[in-house]
Amino acid sequence: MFKNRSAQSDSPPVFIWEWPQRLSLEAPLVAVVWLGALAKVHGLKLMPEVYAGLGLMVWGIYLVDRTLDARRWDPEVPWTARHAFCARYQRWLGWVGLPLFLVVVGWLAMFRLPEFLVRHCLMVGGLVVGYLGWQILGSKTRGTDEREVPKAMTAAALFALGVFAGVNTSEHRYPDWAFLTGQSLLTGLFAVNLLGLAIVEREVVGSGAVRLLRHAYGMVGFLTLGGVFLVWLPVVEEVRPLRLLALAVLVGVAAMVMIHRKRSQLSAIAYRCWVDAVLIAAGALLWVLGR
Repeated sequence: MFKNRSAQSDSPPVFIWEWPQRLSLEAPLVAVVWLGALAKVHGLKLMPEVYAGLGLMVWGIYLVDRTLDARRWDPEVPWTARHAFCARYQRWLGWVGLPLFLVVVGWLAMFRLPEFLVRHCLMVGGLVVGYLGWQILGSKTRGTDEREVPKAMTAAALFALGVFAGVNTSEHRYPDWAFLTGQSLLTGLFAVNLLGLAIVEREVVGSGAVRLLRHAYGMVGFLTLGGVFLVWLPVVEEVRPLRLLALAVLVGVAAMVMIHRKRSQLSAIAYRCWVDAVLIAAGALLWVLGR
C-alpha cells in the first residue's frame, strides 16, 4: 500500500483520542486495569509500585517491539501510526528512553518490589526477550504470513502471564488447575484482541495472512467461550475468582466479536480504540464483580 515510510508524512490530522494508541499507552493501561481487577477479586492489596512496575514493563516492551518492527519494515506489514512514532523517535527511545526505563525498573526491582514478584518478573522478562529474539530471527528465515498467528498467540500468553504475576501469591490459595485455567482464559481474551487487530490491519494492505488469521480468530474465540462455560459446569469445583474471571472474559470476547463483525464501518485506528476500550471495560467489570 505504501511505497516508502515517508509516504506516511501526509497523514490526516490526529484526534486527541488517538494519541494513546500512537504512544502505545493502551497496553499498559489494560495491564494495570486487569491487575487491579484480579487483585480485587482475590482480596489482595498491592503496593502502588507493583502497578507502576507492570505498566512501565509493558510500555517498554511495546516500544521496543514497535521500534524493531519499524527498523525491519516489510511492505506486507501495515505501517501504523505507532510504528511511525517509534521510527521517528527511535534515537531518543534508544539513547534516552531505554536507559531511563531500565534505571527506573531496576530501582523498583531492587528496593520496592517483593522478592517473589521480582523472580516471577525475571522469568517473564526472559520469555519476552526470547519472544523478541524469535521475532528478529523469524523475520529473516520465515515469511511474515507464517508468523502472524504464533506471534499473536505468544504475545497474548506473555501478556496474561505478566498480568497474573502481581497476584501469584500464596495468600489466595489458588489451586494449580484453577490458576492454569484462569491464565488460559485471559490468554484467549487477549488473543482475540490481537488476532482481530491483525486481521483489520492486514485487510488494509491485502496481506495473504488474512485467511489464516480469520481461521485462528474463530478457533480461539470458540475455545475461549467453551472454557468459560466449562468453568461454570456444576461438576467443576467452584472457585469464585475463577468464575468471576470467566464472566468478565465472556463479556469481553462477545463485545469484541460484535465490533469485529462491524469492522468494515470503522477505520483501523477506530477499531483498535474500540476493542482496547472493551478490554478495559471487561477488567472494570471484573473489579465491580469482585467487590
